[in-house]
Amino acid sequence: MAASLTGGPTTDTFGPMAASSQSHVTMLVSRRCDNHCVMCIERDALPGVDLSARRLRRGLQRYRDQGYRELEISGYEPLTRRNLADLVAEAAALGYDPIRVLTNARGFARAGRAARLLEAGVTAVAVSCHAADEDTEAQIALQAGAFAAKRRGME
Repeated sequence: MAASLTGGPTTDTFGPMAASSQSHVTMLVSRRCDNHCVMCIERDALPGVDLSARRLRRGLQRYRDQGYRELEISGYEPLTRRNLADLVAEAAALGYDPIRVLTNARGFARAGRAARLLEAGVTAVAVSCHAADEDTEAQIALQAGAFAAKRRGME
């Protein structure tokens, strides 16, 4: 059963987190994004705030206490969250493994960002790629330079 934080089927939900199996939890860490993709269901609802770190930590603890061990970090764009490495380190300390981040990768272009997340405990990264060229990516993400920024982040 797939997890959905927008009303689809889940086995359990806690605010910005949802469990989709007996081992996997998805955590939405931000309500901000540096893209405005035309197909995004949340595109017009970007209030630009991060979710409470305290609430996310409570959710991490709650699901770990219930035996969940795999964590996927998502959100409109998780790399827009400044204290993401701290949350990852807390999840790793609780025993989550693997810890995956689903991202557009643009935030990895900032010096040291990828290294800090790897040191904190990220074990895998999935990059959301919408196009194979700058013009098409700009049309989809509604952001000039999105493709180049993504490429810099993946280098």
